[in-house]
Amino acid sequence: RQRGGEKVRPWLASTNLFEALRPVTFVAWAIMGLYRCLRDQLKVGDERMWRLLIDVEMPTMEVLSSMESTGVLINSSNLHSLSRNYQKSIENLTTQAYELAGQTFNLNS
Repeated sequence: RQRGGEKVRPWLASTNLFEALRPVTFVAWAIMGLYRCLRDQLKVGDERMWRLLIDVEMPTMEVLSSMESTGVLINSSNLHSLSRNYQKSIENLTTQAYELAGQTFNLNS
């Protein structure tokens, strides 16, 4: 649908914008409060952890968020080939482990 020359999503066309944004606004407010509290704790407690957050985690979060929004292209034939190769490697390593131990055992323990 269009309103004033702009396309409007159907769920938003019949919704009061302020009411629609109320839950999102509350979540954003809560996250900002948590951020301020945790930011201060990280800055005071461990400068290295603060640098890790700012230099690595935050930029990575932006990339991951973008990937979640737009999706990623996966070559399924390559993925299946990798899976088969890894499975063969796991089977070979499992056999070697059993031979070295002289008996079978639970590798997941």
